[in-house]
Amino acid sequence: QGELGGSRLLYVGDHVYADIVRSKRSLGWRTCLIVPELTRELALHRRLKKDRQELLRLRKRQYLLERDLDQLFAARQRLTGQLLQRTEPHSEDAGEEQGLDDRIDSLAAALKVLRVEVRQRLDGFNAAFHPRWGQLFKAGFQESRIAKQIKDYACLYTSRASNLGLVSPIRPFRPIRDMMPHDHILEADATDSLFDAPM
Repeated sequence: QGELGGSRLLYVGDHVYADIVRSKRSLGWRTCLIVPELTRELALHRRLKKDRQELLRLRKRQYLLERDLDQLFAARQRLTGQLLQRTEPHSEDAGEEQGLDDRIDSLAAALKVLRVEVRQRLDGFNAAFHPRWGQLFKAGFQESRIAKQIKDYACLYTSRASNLGLVSPIRPFRPIRDMMPHDHILEADATDSLFDAPM
C-alpha cells in the first residue's frame, strides 16, 4: 500500500482561490468546490423554465435574423461588385439595389427591436436570481467569472459536501464532454439546428 498521489486525493473546500486554485496548482490534488448557492440556483431555474425557454426562443429568432442579415449584406456586396464590372448600367440595376437596401433596412429595424426585447427579458430573468448580479454562473448568455474559475480549477462542484456520501467512494467522475464554441457548430451540423445542440 503505497502513498496516495496528489491526483488520487480529493480536496473539498468552499473558497475558490484559497481552497481550490491553490490545492490544484500547488499540490496537484483533485478538487471539489462547495457552492451552497447552487441549490437555490437550480430551484430557480426549474421554476423559471418557461421564461428560459422563451428567452432561448427569442435568441434563436435573433440568431436567424442576424444570419439572414448577413446573407443580405453578402448579396448586396456581390451586386455592387457586379455593377462595378459592367460598362453600361441596366435599367433594373437601381431597382435591384433599392430592393436589397429596403430588405436590409427592414431586417435591421426588426433586429433592433428584438435585441431590446431580449435584453429586457434577460434582465428580468436574471433579477429573479439576484437583483444586481443575476445568475451565479452566467453573465448574460455567457459564463460568469466564477463559472470560468470553477470550470478551470474545480474537478467537481456540489451544493454541500454530504452529497459526496450519495455515491460510491470508488466512483470515477468524468465530464460529460468539453465543448469549445466551434463544437456547437459541429453539433448543429449533426442535429440540423444550432439551438438543438447543447448550450
